Amino acid sequence: MAYTLKQKQLGGFIKEFSCCHRSEYSRGCHTFNEHITTTEPFSNLINYKSFPKAKEDAPKKVFALHCKMATTTGGNEIVHIILINPNCKIVMDKLVKPKYRVTYYNTVFTSITKEKLADVDYKLEDLYEDYDRCI
Repeated sequence: MAYTLKQKQLGGFIKEFSCCHRSEYSRGCHTFNEHITTTEPFSNLINYKSFPKAKEDAPKKVFALHCKMATTTGGNEIVHIILINPNCKIVMDKLVKPKYRVTYYNTVFTSITKEKLADVDYKLEDLYEDYDRCI
């Protein structure tokens, strides 16, 4: 469960859901449609994609990376990525299908909705391949 421990009470600590800070015995979340109860196991978070180092004499490039996240039953996941090259040209603009079920789209900040992600088949693994090709 995604709990945080708060002030100590007789017999132990008070457990609260990290999404809304309500007691573990609360009937429902007041922040989202449901409590965020599962998070990605730490062992999965350290599986990252590394790319080959640039050669010393290769020209250095700086890219801008903009990611939009949604809250899922597995924690926060990327749902939109934009990659901009050193000439300010967009070289990637992709919606990404989350691995877990979305519980909160954060639409106010991301403009992502359930409808926008409905037909998306592009996965994080696809993103790794395209990212490598773009830079």
